[in-house]
Order: sequence, then C-alpha cells, then structure tokens
Amino acid sequence: MFESIAILCVTFLLVLVAYWIMPNKKMKAVSKELISLVQILPISTIIKALKDNKSDDTSKGE
Repeated sequence: MFESIAILCVTFLLVLVAYWIMPNKKMKAVSKELISLVQILPISTIIKALKDNKSDDTSKGE
C-alpha cells in the first residue's frame, strides 16, 4: 500500500517540477490537457480499488 502511495507522490512531484520549469505558453497547453485528463479518469474508482486492495492485504496477513 505504501509503495503505491509513494509512487503517486513521486509522480506528482515530478509533474509539478516539470510544470514549474515550462514556459507560460506550454504551461497553458499542459493545464488544458491535465484538466481534460482528470475529467476522463475515474478517480473515485481508483480510490475504491486502492481501499479494496488494502483490505485484501490485511485479510491475507491473518
């Protein structure tokens, strides 16, 4: 579980640094694409899957 959270955090930080380095014109284009990507991705389904995976991992340990 912590590995997947760590990967998500590192990915977010890398995207944030890359976004910060970009020129303004490219930054606006990337912002538009990120907004459309977030609208397409089923974030609630991903969170539910991570929670289900966590509960499965704890039941395996018993």
